[in-house]
Amino acid sequence: MVCTTPVWATASPPRCRQVETASVTIACIVQADGALADCAVVRESAPGCGFAEQAIAGAARARLRLSETARPGQRVEMTMQFRNQ
Repeated sequence: MVCTTPVWATASPPRCRQVETASVTIACIVQADGALADCAVVRESAPGCGFAEQAIAGAARARLRLSETARPGQRVEMTMQFRNQ
């Protein structure tokens, strides 16, 4: 999943305006319908800039195709890349 145009609810902090790219790794639990729940940030390259919140919000709308590597109840990790424009 790539989000190239995050929508900011408020102006980003001054130091964040200098951030060109960022990555956020989250971990979530796979639900029976492929939805993701209980997502938490594992690591982020630009803390405090809003990318972690965008990653969690994106995961809330995502659905995984259930498979051997994504079963209900399983914890999965994914990394999202962001570009500040």
